[in-house]
Parts: sequence; structure tokens; C-alpha cells
Amino acid sequence: MVLPVDRRMFLRASGVALALPLLESMHPALARAERRRLSAW
Repeated sequence: MVLPVDRRMFLRASGVALALPLLESMHPALARAERRRLSAW
């Protein structure tokens, strides 16, 4: 059974499909970034 897909759902799903590999590729760069802490003295 084939369900009709409306345009909004298709655009949302395609945006997620494009964004997930980008986020995975940015993960090593974020892991190497130095964590900064705020000290108020």
C-alpha cells in the first residue's frame, strides 16, 4: 500500500537526510575543540 506524501513532509525528511551526515562530519571537530570555562573572580 502506497501512502501519499505531502510536500511539507517530503521537504522536512529531505532536510533531515541532508543534515545528518553534515552533523556527523562536524563531530570530530567539536570533540577536539577546547572547552572553556568561565571563572568570575
